[in-house]
Amino acid sequence: MIFTAHTLNTKLNQDSSDVALLDNSSRLVICDGIGEFTDSLKYSDCIVNELMKPKFSSLKDLSKSNALSDLKKTTIGGTTVIYAHNEKSKSKLSIQYLGNGGAIHLGGDFNENSISDYPYRYHSLLLPHINNDGSLIRFISKDSGAKEEEASKLNLTLNNPFGDLLMFYTDGISSLEDRMIIVDESEDKRHWRHESSDIQFILQKLISFLKDCDFENFEDQFRGFTGTILEDIHEATPFDDDASIGFVVTHDFIDYHKAKK
Repeated sequence: MIFTAHTLNTKLNQDSSDVALLDNSSRLVICDGIGEFTDSLKYSDCIVNELMKPKFSSLKDLSKSNALSDLKKTTIGGTTVIYAHNEKSKSKLSIQYLGNGGAIHLGGDFNENSISDYPYRYHSLLLPHINNDGSLIRFISKDSGAKEEEASKLNLTLNNPFGDLLMFYTDGISSLEDRMIIVDESEDKRHWRHESSDIQFILQKLISFLKDCDFENFEDQFRGFTGTILEDIHEATPFDDDASIGFVVTHDFIDYHKAKK
């Protein structure tokens, strides 16, 4: 699997992200600092840096982090976390998260639509930790305890016949609580879910990238794509928040598009 991540801080400078390729695992972390606290970047950076270390393999392990413990004693701040890691197995991916933001899972044939010009065959994986008034109920902060730091977990087997791609993002890009359902005025009262224009922008850019990609150098080129896509969105429709994005791509996904080309 290929892991990539990138952050574009355009407002509060509180997002952080990184990937680690260790001996027995690959990891991706994106953190979105809680905006009401001015020092939340210190929490985002701390969590990302700790999860890059082999001794921390889960969000629960962070309770043993001296760096995080010291930060909580001295600094008011907080962050949400999305963490994905692959331990040894080529087809297994584990996801843990606290807070909101999102992740979508799509197959290699995601853009082969018979009905719509827009990609729609993908699945949202994260149920945001948000209450009815929009406040976070899971996070890491100076005052968070075991209840607030109890992560949600998913274990995936990535075996789509066309390969798999997962995209992770902070709520500066999208979060499920913003994708509201509306009912139209037709006779049968059809239900529609509002879609994120930024997600569609990224998927359209991904389609173009796959058409033009030199698959002999896919990994380098895809890291370049990850490193510029947020800037492309911001140029077209400026973000009103910091944003981070990350991808996990299987080699079957790459092989499928290489064969198509």
